[in-house]
Amino acid sequence: MANKESLINRKGVKKYIKAQVEAHRQGWDCTNVSAGALDQIEAFVRMKVRESVQRHPTRGKTFKEFQ
Repeated sequence: MANKESLINRKGVKKYIKAQVEAHRQGWDCTNVSAGALDQIEAFVRMKVRESVQRHPTRGKTFKEFQ
């Protein structure tokens, strides 16, 4: 990720991915999460926030649930 503050807790996302693998993919000993995978998740979060901001109604002062 080039010079941008991360929107995700990379350590927390790694831990969550490993827990999901352990719970749902028995037999796969996944011990690492690549930087590329975390960058891809970061990009997805940025895209969803940007899309939601563009679709959000222009009223009130509170950003509400994703539209």
